[in-house]
Amino acid sequence: TENDGQGSEDDGSTSEDDDAQFQRMKEMAAQQKDQGNAFFKKGDYNSAIACYTRGMTADPTYAVLPANRAMALLKLEKYPAALKDCEVALSLDPGYVKARLRRATCLTGLGHHEEATTEYQAVLKLEPGNKQAKADLLKLQQNGSSTSKSRRSSRPRSQKPLFRMHID
Repeated sequence: TENDGQGSEDDGSTSEDDDAQFQRMKEMAAQQKDQGNAFFKKGDYNSAIACYTRGMTADPTYAVLPANRAMALLKLEKYPAALKDCEVALSLDPGYVKARLRRATCLTGLGHHEEATTEYQAVLKLEPGNKQAKADLLKLQQNGSSTSKSRRSSRPRSQKPLFRMHID
């Protein structure tokens, strides 16, 4: 049963072709990332998104691409789509701090302040000196405390008549 006639001999060309194709796709993804970054720097976020998307198609394992697309989506305030991209990037690389930081920004934009706080704290566990995470967390905490105070003061008072209660 060592050779059952199924052609167990391999000339290696298929493997080399696959490797070459794989390498071309990786290179294309990197080129799309660079092109997207150039568009991003110019403020052309839609073109950047298109480049990052093409790059993701070429190499769906490259965590930088969905993270970069998330940043461009954030600039356009498309928080739900940006959040999905952050989650894709983190599924590919759970320790990717930029993706985690962008996820926190998305959560803040969506009004999910408790989740955002947790995410900023996770960033600071991974990188205790991360200035952006510290600043954004502080801003979130300051806004949270002023928001809760303003909510309390703007709540409509009960319309029930007040009465004096005598306690003996």
